[in-house]
Amino acid sequence: MAQSYFLDKKLIKKYVTKKQFDELINSKFKLSSSFDLNKNNEKETIKVGVFLNNKNIKGIFLAVYEKSKLLKVFSDSSNKGFSALIKHNSSIRWYKCMNCGEYEEIQWNGKHYVIQ
Repeated sequence: MAQSYFLDKKLIKKYVTKKQFDELINSKFKLSSSFDLNKNNEKETIKVGVFLNNKNIKGIFLAVYEKSKLLKVFSDSSNKGFSALIKHNSSIRWYKCMNCGEYEEIQWNGKHYVIQ
C-alpha cells in the first residue's frame, strides 16, 4: 500500500540529529507556504512531503492546494532526502538539498503549475 506524509517539524525531528534539526529551523526553509502563484487573489498552500509507493520506491513530493482542493502534485523519486521551500519573487523554490543550492521553481504559466 502506498504511503505519503507531509513533512512537519515533529516528523523531521525523529529522523535527523539535533544539529541538523536546529540548522533547518534556523534557516529560511519552510515545509509549507502560502503564495498566490496564479494571481487570482487566493493564496495557494504549498506543502512538501515524502512517499513510499506500492513498488517500495521512496521519494519526495510537493503539493499545491487552493481552498483545500488539491490542484497539482510534483514528485521526485531520485532524491529520498531533503525537501523544503523558499519564497522567491513570483515563485516558490523547491529545494531538494539543504546545502548545495540546487532548486526547481514552481510557477504558474497562465494555465498550469509548472517546474522551471
